[in-house]
Amino acid sequence: MFLNKLIDLPPIQRWRTYREIQKHRAANRFQAKEVINTSETLDLPESEKPRLAGIWVVELYPPSHTSKLRDSIKSIGWDEDTIGKKKLAQWLDDTRYGRSAGWINLGPVTNPQNISDFSLRSATLPDNTNCAYPYLVSITPSLTALITLFILNESDSEDISLTIRREYQKKQTEVVKKNTVTMLRYLLLGNAKFFARKTRYPNQIREETVKQVIARHTETCVSWISERFPGVFSSSSKTGDFPTACLVLTEEITPFTEQARKILKLRGLRLSEPFGGWQVAEHPSLNFYTPSSFDSEGKRLTFSGKRSEVLDDSDSQQQTCNHSIATSLQGEILPIISEWATSALLDKYCEDLSGMRDDAANIGKFNPLQDLRRLRALSHTTLYDISMCVKELPERSDFASGFDPVTAKSIKNELHKERDFKLEARKFQRERSDQLKHQTETLTQVLSQTGHISQTISNLRTQRLVVLLTSISILVSALALLITS
Repeated sequence: MFLNKLIDLPPIQRWRTYREIQKHRAANRFQAKEVINTSETLDLPESEKPRLAGIWVVELYPPSHTSKLRDSIKSIGWDEDTIGKKKLAQWLDDTRYGRSAGWINLGPVTNPQNISDFSLRSATLPDNTNCAYPYLVSITPSLTALITLFILNESDSEDISLTIRREYQKKQTEVVKKNTVTMLRYLLLGNAKFFARKTRYPNQIREETVKQVIARHTETCVSWISERFPGVFSSSSKTGDFPTACLVLTEEITPFTEQARKILKLRGLRLSEPFGGWQVAEHPSLNFYTPSSFDSEGKRLTFSGKRSEVLDDSDSQQQTCNHSIATSLQGEILPIISEWATSALLDKYCEDLSGMRDDAANIGKFNPLQDLRRLRALSHTTLYDISMCVKELPERSDFASGFDPVTAKSIKNELHKERDFKLEARKFQRERSDQLKHQTETLTQVLSQTGHISQTISNLRTQRLVVLLTSISILVSALALLITS
């Protein structure tokens, strides 16, 4: 009996926990060492130098942001199409009035100091790019997209290759100093800081660094769009809310193969993920990865391909340069990123409505005029945009944007059956639209009822004040009568 009570004492229990953790750590160290040794037997070939060929940034313009798009186009001097005969404002009117649909190419854009016969427009581009290809796309009559391809400079496109080739420390460990004092604090007081420990292996550091390099180049392009062509995503404080895409070109390794999977140095480029990989049916050498909700990429797609295979007519060196490959793949990438951006927009609207709902529930004081003004402002902007999107997006035609049909199938996996990217995206958009429709109706009803209740309370207060003033006037009149009599 005494022995059982002794074993149940907290210090004894913590000691047993400590011994179990030490055994678990020793086993994990052995397993990690075995996995790393076997996985790194296949090293990165010397001739393999991945390049970041291009970055796509998408900004969307629902009804409340249309005027901003018109003003931005006019202020930057792009108010004519590539031929110079038609104003872009007229094209916007035609698409938003439903008289036409499709997309329009705003032409190659270069820096003012690099204008040539190739350039059709000029603007001060980000420092890491030498050329841009903006497209205006009519997704629905009430939703327009600006999709811009940024071609990176040669030196900036090599950043990921240099980062991968760099040597990193064997491991970095952050440990709370382990001594007798910390041990006694844990055993007697239960201070868990004794176990605070973080280990990072070289390939983990390399993977994080590669992702940071790609994110830095992407954020530069996103900032350029956000400053000059603000839309619905520019209103968010998080850069990761922008739907983006990047194109990674390899020299020797074919993405999403067994060879790519065994090279841990390529992990940060998303060329060998077991889940989230897709292959373009019309262009089998072009693959892409869709990030999950817990990935650090945010809303960034990663397209990849082997340079010598990604184009059919790659006879000359000029045809296999980053610029030629990125521009020639626009027909396959633009439809995919349009679907991706549409899903991202619905995701953003869900977050916005959730924030409005929480804000409405946390308001402690009510003001009738402020409540009505707030409801009117939401009805004319955000709620109106959401209502139009949830009505038009599920019913839109496959040919509304004018792109050729593109089919993307999930890369075969033993745990999951083959899926179609477009069908999955449309299914997600319908589900999100139904959710948004329900949330919008609920929020509108709540705000409307709150306004009515606030108005009723205000009316009651006004009536009380009138009664009080009437009573005071009666008393004053009575006193006056008494004095005069």
